[in-house]
Amino acid sequence: SLSFSSFSFWFDVIYLFSNIYLININISIPSKSIVAFVGPSGSGKSTILDLITKLRLQQKGSILINDINVEDYENSSLRNNISFASQKPNIINGSIKDYIKFGNYSTTSYNLDEVLRLSDLKEFVKELPNGLDTLIKEDSNNLSGGQIKKLDIARAIYENKSILIVDEPSTSLDIPSQKIIMDSLFFIHKK
Repeated sequence: SLSFSSFSFWFDVIYLFSNIYLININISIPSKSIVAFVGPSGSGKSTILDLITKLRLQQKGSILINDINVEDYENSSLRNNISFASQKPNIINGSIKDYIKFGNYSTTSYNLDEVLRLSDLKEFVKELPNGLDTLIKEDSNNLSGGQIKKLDIARAIYENKSILIVDEPSTSLDIPSQKIIMDSLFFIHKK
């Protein structure tokens, strides 16, 4: 389970005429739930995700995972249980296979073929002359924005952690790809 209790967050610099950003947030999310944070740009959706993973530190109130304050978790212990697909993924030099497997030091219940299908990359990779061994570059100038997003979602799915966070899952994706990704997230939830 995940909960925010009387939680507030602010930036140390003035933010749009006020330095208070999130005020008295109370959310309780049971285990095995799918939740979407929806709101306009700048409303704090990504900040909430950063707070869960301790990329930003809480300031007032508490964030609890399984009734333990995230501040009591070691960063590595917390992050070893969270798969995170970023709003702006950072691609590393290497093969597509290397990127999907990056940081995954444990076994996973997903094979690469299933991950490619779930992330809507199967046909794209099949058409590449070197398939999964195709090299991608850090500047990712050989991939579209949608392909980058799908690769990052594939990496997060492959990690198969107890918490999956996907920031802006439909960014850079066309309508058919958005549906496939959302259907895949629901499929993973049921698994």
